[in-house]
Amino acid sequence: MALALLVALSMCISVIRATGLAVFWSTLSFVLIALSFATDRLFTDKVQIRTLQMSYSLDGKTPWADDTQRDAQGKPPVVVFVKKGQGYCYDAVFYEPLMAKLAALHANEVQVQYNVFSDFGKERSYNVRSIDGIMLSDENHETVQHDGYGGTTLVPADDSGNYVPPNCPR
Repeated sequence: MALALLVALSMCISVIRATGLAVFWSTLSFVLIALSFATDRLFTDKVQIRTLQMSYSLDGKTPWADDTQRDAQGKPPVVVFVKKGQGYCYDAVFYEPLMAKLAALHANEVQVQYNVFSDFGKERSYNVRSIDGIMLSDENHETVQHDGYGGTTLVPADDSGNYVPPNCPR
């Protein structure tokens, strides 16, 4: 079987060489590879920075829950959140310098920047870039070591218990 495939391949190569099609197929292969690279660079892994004013919590209490997930030492995260419709969009970050800065700030809202990643114009993921000027990540790379989580939470839209998922701006 393998011998038959090798013979067939060698016959195809000899026909391509004899008829001058080698230049055509080589050129076509080069063009297809170049188009693949150009498509990858132009349309995939695009980063957009979005800036939002968001409320925050330092004690683990949020409008939708009395307590949030804590780290291994039992410390609460910094939770930044924004109300959208009948729900909330939030991100929680465990990072002591951020906690200390916001504890001294005494403001209701902070500026939060997100890196939003897209392929062919469709958003696929995000990460928190900075909170109140403290850089946490630069595109795909964390600039400081921190843990965290994020998501959305739903609140019933009416008494019937129907939920309407929030459209998060990040």
